[in-house]
Amino acid sequence: MSYSTENGIRYVGGSSSLDFCLHPASFWALDEIRGYQKAALKRAVVKYVGPGEGYSAKIPGFPGLMVFGDSKREVLAELESALSGWIEISLKRHDGLPALHGELTKTR
Repeated sequence: MSYSTENGIRYVGGSSSLDFCLHPASFWALDEIRGYQKAALKRAVVKYVGPGEGYSAKIPGFPGLMVFGDSKREVLAELESALSGWIEISLKRHDGLPALHGELTKTR
C-alpha cells in the first residue's frame, strides 16, 4: 500500500475501494471498516441457483446487495467487491451501516 500527503491529508493507495482519502487521525476508522466488512462476509448466504446458472450470494440486512457467479469462489469474490462498494456509498451518503446483530450502526 502506498501513501502520499497533500495539505495535511494522507492518501492511501491500494486495490480496495475502501482505500480512500483519509486524515492521519482517521486510520483507525479504515481498520474498523475492514473488520466490519470481514464480519459481514461471514454472514453471507450462498445458494446454488441451478445447472448453467451458477450461484447467488447476499448478506441479510444489506438491501440491494446480491451477486451471481459461476462458482462459489467467484460469487464470494464478487460479494466482497460489491460489499466494499456498498459500504463506501453508504458512508458517503451518511446512511449508517446495518448492525451485524440486529441494530443499526450510525456513522460518525
